[in-house]
Amino acid sequence: MEGGCLNRKSNGKFHQLPGYPNCALASGVVNFFLARTDAVQKVGFDPKLQRVAHSEFFMDGLGSLMVATCNHVSIGHQPHTNNTDAARYRKFRHPGREDGKFKERLQFFKNNLKCVRFG
Repeated sequence: MEGGCLNRKSNGKFHQLPGYPNCALASGVVNFFLARTDAVQKVGFDPKLQRVAHSEFFMDGLGSLMVATCNHVSIGHQPHTNNTDAARYRKFRHPGREDGKFKERLQFFKNNLKCVRFG
């Protein structure tokens, strides 16, 4: 009735992925991921969340996605060529505070949560 609590563990990894010694299973990853199209479509991105839904995508996929993180893989960002590009990117990449508040309210409602604990 009250809802449950989601415990999020920073850098949380589970056991090694068999056959991939540098990879371990995880609940989610940050910033960048590569996935099968059919798996992503089963979970779907919530259109109400736009650019602020990365961790929420993995929350929505708990129990249906198999996620792994590999410590030998890294992705570099394209360098900004001038100040105009950098300012435009910052505005796109870091939406306003209201977007974040809306995201939290929606996730609590959608997942019947009363709290999210970070650790």
